[in-house]
Parts: sequence; structure tokens; C-alpha cells
Amino acid sequence: LATLVLRVSDPETWVQIGVVIPGSVLFLVLSFWALKVENKRMMIAVIVCLGLSPAYFIYKLVRMNVGIDRNKDPYLDSRKYLTFFIVVTLALILVTVYVSIQCFRNFGTGLKEAIADYDARKAQLKANKALLANAGVDQSSTTNPDYEYTEVHERFVLE
Repeated sequence: LATLVLRVSDPETWVQIGVVIPGSVLFLVLSFWALKVENKRMMIAVIVCLGLSPAYFIYKLVRMNVGIDRNKDPYLDSRKYLTFFIVVTLALILVTVYVSIQCFRNFGTGLKEAIADYDARKAQLKANKALLANAGVDQSSTTNPDYEYTEVHERFVLE
């Protein structure tokens, strides 16, 4: 949001557009990947980056509210909205850091195995359906709720 009110001649605008926005998207993808494959080093880097990111938002908050000339105030109409969203973002980052630490502490307790089991069951279901289709069997008559590979549930269940 702060990018929308800055001047085009301000180099910070171009840093935000060229580095911060694409970097945030890349960070989210790497964070998800680190969590999925239980990569401890990458997850520590994610937690450290999340822990440092409030400094950037506090900088933006201070820059937006301190030392602004009343005649040339680019945030005049949007200051309260930007401040609100920055504070909400800070709160969400703190919650995300807490959840990331909890996920890191749970590494090695079966998530990776549950994902592998889910993928195997999904592949088996696809193979069973293909075999039934090739054999010319009507699949609506073979639907049995007790059959293990009839349905792959979208939630993981750790036993």
C-alpha cells in the first residue's frame, strides 16, 4: 500500500517494486517448501527473516508519521489506513513466527511420512481406476466405502 503513495522519482519506490514484492513471493514459496520437506536450516532462515521483518514495518511506520511536511504530505489521506494495515501485518507476522516455531519443533514427528502415504494412496487410487476402466468394469457398481482406495481424503490423519 505504501508503494501507491510514493513518488516515482523516489528510489525506495523502485526498491519496493523490484525487490520487496518479488522477494516476498519467493520467500513465501521457499517457506512452504521448507515446511513441507522439513528442511531445518531453511526453516531457521525463515524464522529469522520473519523475526527481522518487523524492523522494516516499524521503519515504514516511523517514516510515514515522523518528519513529514504538512504542505507536501503524500500520506495525508491514507495515513490512518496504512497505519492500520501495518499494525495488522505486524500482529500477523508475530503469529506466523509463533506457528513457524511450533512447526519447526514438530519436525520429525510424521508429517513427511503422512504426505508420502497420501501421495501413494492417491497414486494407487488412480491406478485402480485405470485398471477398472481398462477392464470395462462399471465403476459406479464398485464403489464400496469399506474399500481402502475408493476415496482419498483431503485431510491428513496422523495415527
